[in-house]
Amino acid sequence: MSNQNLIILFGGESRERFVSVATAQNISRALPHALCWYWAPDDSVYQVTQEELLTHTDVFKTEFKPASKSIFENILLAFDSKQAANSVFVLGVHGGRGEDGTLQSWLEERKIAFTGSDSKACKLCMDKLAAKKSLESMRVRVAASALISGQDLSTAEAEINQFLLEYSKLILKPNAEGSSVGLFLITAETQKDALKELKAYPERQYLLEVYIQGTELTVGVFDDKIGPRALVPTELRAQEAFADYDGKYLGLGTTEITPAEILEPVMHAAQQLAILAHEALGCKGYSRTDMMVDSDGPVFLETNALPGLTKASLVPQALAYEGISIREFLMKQVELARVRLANSL
Repeated sequence: MSNQNLIILFGGESRERFVSVATAQNISRALPHALCWYWAPDDSVYQVTQEELLTHTDVFKTEFKPASKSIFENILLAFDSKQAANSVFVLGVHGGRGEDGTLQSWLEERKIAFTGSDSKACKLCMDKLAAKKSLESMRVRVAASALISGQDLSTAEAEINQFLLEYSKLILKPNAEGSSVGLFLITAETQKDALKELKAYPERQYLLEVYIQGTELTVGVFDDKIGPRALVPTELRAQEAFADYDGKYLGLGTTEITPAEILEPVMHAAQQLAILAHEALGCKGYSRTDMMVDSDGPVFLETNALPGLTKASLVPQALAYEGISIREFLMKQVELARVRLANSL
């Protein structure tokens, strides 16, 4: 299959659409003849040139605004087109309907090939609590957690206070978003700020999680001919005890070390956990699992079924270390997408 049959889809309505634009830029550099479709927050779809995409700057803070008119009124009309039916979609979307299985289910219903995990795996991975329970049922160590929201602030506050009686530090993060958006470190001194966050977004469910003291690692996995293969772990050293959005994407306060400076047994254990999570959660193509490592070994945090592929993202860093170009990786993902579709027909 030539690049002319590929469509890079990016954007969406979630807060992670900024990361999505950066992912699309990196994919487009590797697949320069692929079409670029931008899924706008209002649901319309634009076809943009590679030049327009690549010349967009300050991507993690500035909204991408196409210069031309939209080619489809909404994303479903785009998928119903003959052009979509004859293409493989290289997904560069993150968060929201682009990653919670909704987008994937639309493509599956229309028998259109796409890269990354299927709708079932995306839905499970996006629900952090459900993913943790799945791994916990397999006797994987997970951080103690609870689901709270701003719709019941008194209950949320009571839950936080109960956790703080036993643990000095907690993590608060949206249960169904990635890219470390809305991530908070809670202590007795900062819990009021966390409650303000809950009150500001009452419709959003948050995962209250015990902070694990140790080494923060992330491990990418991709499907190879003989099965899932784990990349070298990346270590995240954050000044503020965890890597948030600003740390990961704006370079503020987080150092990324690839490969991680850890002992061989720890590296092996981390890679085994990432492969286990990839398989247990039903991921396809590729995934990335985040974990903390303490004196007793790895503790599962979450798995991203459609991790970022920006120039500085963690999976591309690990691929580069192992001598795998982003183009080689992407073409393998395209082939996997084609085979998966053929097997489903």
